Amino acid sequence: MKQTSPRAFTLIELLVVIAIIAILAAILFPVFAQARAKARQASCLSNGKQIGLGLMMYAQDYDEVLPGYRWNYANANPFWQDPRVGAATKNAIFYSQMIQPYIKNKDVWKCPSRTGAFADVDPNVTGADQLDSYGGQNSYGVNHYCYPAGRGFSLASIAATADTVSMVDSIHYESAPMGPNGAPCLLAGDPTINVTGSYAIIWKTIGRQSGKVMDVLTEQRTVADAMELGKKRHNGQVNVIWMDGHAKSMDYTKLVRDEGLVVGGTTSMWDPFKQGCAQ
Repeated sequence: MKQTSPRAFTLIELLVVIAIIAILAAILFPVFAQARAKARQASCLSNGKQIGLGLMMYAQDYDEVLPGYRWNYANANPFWQDPRVGAATKNAIFYSQMIQPYIKNKDVWKCPSRTGAFADVDPNVTGADQLDSYGGQNSYGVNHYCYPAGRGFSLASIAATADTVSMVDSIHYESAPMGPNGAPCLLAGDPTINVTGSYAIIWKTIGRQSGKVMDVLTEQRTVADAMELGKKRHNGQVNVIWMDGHAKSMDYTKLVRDEGLVVGGTTSMWDPFKQGCAQ
C-alpha cells in the first residue's frame, strides 16, 4: 500500500496564522500593560494607607498636632553624613523622616509608578548639588495649607478631616492645588500661609511620573500640557491620603482644579478651614 506523507502548511496558511497571532498580541498586550499599571496603582494606594496611619499615630503622640513639612537646624537630616546628601539637605529634616518610626518601612515612600523614586537618600545623585536628596522622598507631597514649615498644625483646626487632602501623588514633597482661578489663593481661615512664588505653580508636580521640581519650576508649558503630564502616573487618577488617615483614588482634574477653592467656598478639598479664599 502506498504511504502518503503528512500535508505541510502552505505559505499562505502560515502567513494567516502569523497574522492572527499578531492581531491577538496587539489586543492583549495593552490589556496586560493596563493590568500592570492598575497593580502598581493599588500598591501605591496601599502605601498611602500605611502613611495615613503613621500620620495619625504621630498626631496622637503629639497632642493631635501634625508635623510641619520641614524643620531646619544644623545637621537636622538623619542622613546628613551621607555623601549623597546636599549641603541644604543636611540642615533639614522632612515629615517623612519624622513619622518614619511609626511606619518602619522605607519602601512605602516609593510609588512603584514613580520613575526614580527614593526614600531618605537619592542613590542617583552625588551630593554636589546643595539640593541633592532634598525632600526626604519624591513620590508624595503634603497639602501646603496643612503642613507649614517649622511648626505643627492642629487636627482640631481642620473642619472636616475626612474631606480634606493630606497628601497626594507628586514628584515634590509638598503640593498645592491650581484651583478654579489658575493658582492657589490665600485662605480666609489663615491668610498668612504663603501662596506666592513657586507655590503658584507647584500644582504641576501633582501626579507626574518622572522629573524634579526644579524642572517644573523652570519649564515653559501650557496649562493643558502640564495637566496631561499630571495624569501620567496613574492614568488620570491620583492617590490621595485624607486628614482622617484614609486613602482613596480620585480624578486628577477634579483634585487639581478644586472648584470649591473660591471666596466664600465651603467645599474645597484642600482648604482645612472650609472658609474659602480670603477676599
